[in-house]
Amino acid sequence: MSIDRNHANARQFLANHYQNMTIYLVSARDVSPENVNRAIGLAHKAIALNLDPQSGGPWFSLGMASYRAGKWRNAITALEKSMKPNVKADDRCDWLLMALALWQVGEKQEARRWHEKALKDMAKRRRTVDEENFFRDFGVEVQELLGSKPSPPLDNPKN
Repeated sequence: MSIDRNHANARQFLANHYQNMTIYLVSARDVSPENVNRAIGLAHKAIALNLDPQSGGPWFSLGMASYRAGKWRNAITALEKSMKPNVKADDRCDWLLMALALWQVGEKQEARRWHEKALKDMAKRRRTVDEENFFRDFGVEVQELLGSKPSPPLDNPKN
């Protein structure tokens, strides 16, 4: 029994690692095509290895990588899976990235709806350090595409 648990723990560790590497590779705006392709492969590995059906993180990382690859519809599909009911997700990051992807495919009204949803939620509760990093990395794109101002950084983000 402990071997199975150790195997499951190792598998989930790898899934989380691949997910984190995906996000790391595509966080920069000027990411190279090689890193985008590598990130998409890692995201697919994270999805395949993930044992937590309540985790939307691997799908979110695929959404980020697909967005950076210019595959807007793929990004939207991955983000929809990331946000499906009963899935734990960093909703505001999903919502903001969804707004960006929808804007790119011309669904501007729906993009603004997702963006407003993210902004309203940010006004209600504090951001985590991971969310703060995401907003720093994608804030300029939001400003350019949707014409909004990036949200101010937190003085003391929570972990």
